[in-house]
Amino acid sequence: MPTRFEMLKQAIEVLASEANQQESWLADLGIRGVVNELALNFDDIAPCANDMLTNGELSQAQFALVQELDTYLKRISGPAHPELWTSEAMHTSAEWTEIRNLAREASVAFAIG
Repeated sequence: MPTRFEMLKQAIEVLASEANQQESWLADLGIRGVVNELALNFDDIAPCANDMLTNGELSQAQFALVQELDTYLKRISGPAHPELWTSEAMHTSAEWTEIRNLAREASVAFAIG
């Protein structure tokens, strides 16, 4: 069974991936086109970050990057922004570019942490 660190790292890596890779990940789960599952996958483990920091599983830098990504995802989620949770948006929107940028920054910290 993967550790919490491994689960968080994997969720971040999925968000850092290009849109076509994200679509393949969703298809592998049998949920093609359910774009919000990308954020929900991260949200399944991100709430553990504070405890992980306290227990020494995350560095302060890793924790800060997880929080930044989580805050951004929460800001663009929900019923106010359904247009961002489509396959088209995943490929073309500035918001998805920002998600990937934040996730890539976090991925670097997780690779060296």
